Amino acid sequence: MRLDAAHPSETPEGIFIALRPAGIMARSLAYLVDWLIRWAILAVLFTFAVGLGGLAQGLILIAYFLLEWLYPVAFEMTRRGATPGKRLMGLRVVMDTGQPVTLSASLTRNLLRAADFLPGFYGAGAIAILLRRDSKRLGDMAAGTLVVFDQSADLDGKLPDAAILDPGRTLGLSEQAVIVALAGRHGRLTPQRFDELARMAGSALPDTGDNASATRRLLGVAQWAVDRHPYGAPQAPRQFEIAHASGWAELDNLVKAAQDGKRHDGARLAALYRRACGHLALAQSRAYPAYLVRRLESLVQRAHTVVYRPRGAGRQALARFLLIDFPQAVRTHWRYVLASALLFSVPLLALGVAAALDRDLASHILGASQVREYDDMYRGGAQALGRKRDAGDDWTMFGFYIMNNIGIGFQCFASGIFAGVGSVFYIVYNGASIGLIGGYMVAAGHAGNFYSFVATHAAFELTAIVLSGAAGLMIGHAWLAPGTLTRLESLKRAAGQAVVLVYGVAAMLLIAAAVEAFWSSSRWIEPNVKYSVAAACWLLVIGYLGWQGRPRRDPAPMEAPHAGD
Repeated sequence: MRLDAAHPSETPEGIFIALRPAGIMARSLAYLVDWLIRWAILAVLFTFAVGLGGLAQGLILIAYFLLEWLYPVAFEMTRRGATPGKRLMGLRVVMDTGQPVTLSASLTRNLLRAADFLPGFYGAGAIAILLRRDSKRLGDMAAGTLVVFDQSADLDGKLPDAAILDPGRTLGLSEQAVIVALAGRHGRLTPQRFDELARMAGSALPDTGDNASATRRLLGVAQWAVDRHPYGAPQAPRQFEIAHASGWAELDNLVKAAQDGKRHDGARLAALYRRACGHLALAQSRAYPAYLVRRLESLVQRAHTVVYRPRGAGRQALARFLLIDFPQAVRTHWRYVLASALLFSVPLLALGVAAALDRDLASHILGASQVREYDDMYRGGAQALGRKRDAGDDWTMFGFYIMNNIGIGFQCFASGIFAGVGSVFYIVYNGASIGLIGGYMVAAGHAGNFYSFVATHAAFELTAIVLSGAAGLMIGHAWLAPGTLTRLESLKRAAGQAVVLVYGVAAMLLIAAAVEAFWSSSRWIEPNVKYSVAAACWLLVIGYLGWQGRPRRDPAPMEAPHAGD
């Protein structure tokens, strides 16, 4: 990425703002800080949970899952749009348009970290950041987001005091801009380095004849540039600043109050924001110095994220998603669901039958040690179920199932960004593994224990794996066949639709984890009861995804009787 790269974005008011994407170094340091914070939280929880039993262990596993997947989302949806690590590095996450990041986009970019991490330690993500001018990783490309520098608006003067010095010749706007920009860096460089740079601009500086240093002459010309009216502008830059400084300061204070969650006058903030947009447009059109334009850009950008901050999803939105949006999305994208179901079920059935006929097949493919674990777990009568669960009680396993199963679902989705190949691999792999284990249980004589254990939660878990694979196939197909769109636009559109399926997948896997931990492993429930409940759950899932959310048909109106009847 070029060091001077900037991403132009247009606000709804028609104002262009230059967003400055953060490079790999700043983002890596921010990630390191957040990683340390997450592990510090886990260390504290683990310290307090030692000796408290299975409930505490289960809660730690759930906390690990939440910190791994939802920690960034929770902070990105705050007023500042940044995790603690990003705030420390002066970064924030925004949409490509400069607007605050939406919940859907935040979830998309963070779920796709599973793809960015491949083949290890953010290899794919780092390569993408280094190759792209806007420093986007794969998740940012799909979500339509940017990680940018969040420079606070500096409302004080940028130029050091110096006597105004006429250059004695005509300076073009570009020359004036360079001199003013260099003068604005006076306090950030050593005096020797600044004087060296000032001497390089010698042709634009007057010869005062009094051996004045290049630094004094450059600062004097910079003061002259901001005091004059560039090419007939009605106000000089300094006059423009003085006239509007109080309004900018008030807007800055209101923005800070809003970002800190304090009480503030929202109507006043919106009015001052619109006024500042007009000031920025004037500064840009009048070719005012870069330091002034950038200061206004920073102020407008920060106010913009407050004014257009999305509202949080309420109970009605959640109910609509569960009752309408999710099942409708499954039916809308039925082709991807069907493809994923075939990729999952064909190897499951084929290898399941083969393993049932050849007891040694599972050991050859999965490994003898893994097969022995399943043997020990399901050998014997009903009382043998759960015998190998020495890690804790049902709460411990509930936490483990959440962490493991939802992670698998996210992996099936995220790996689809690699032209769908990753999703195909994980769908087939999971189907083949489940088929081999199920077939081996039949061959080994443990079918009763095994199938009574898995039958109920399988309705939710297997369906969720298929749907997560379908979501991955959607983004993979969008990348391979973008149609009339660019590949990036096609990817963003598909990701926005696919993430609806992923929301539902997470909900179904949460249900599956609860059923598996608290129902499936219960030794006192008869197998026939479990099979009956399992059948009901399968019918519930099929009915929910197949019919829930369909529009109601109004009854056909009755015809009025004819006059002669």
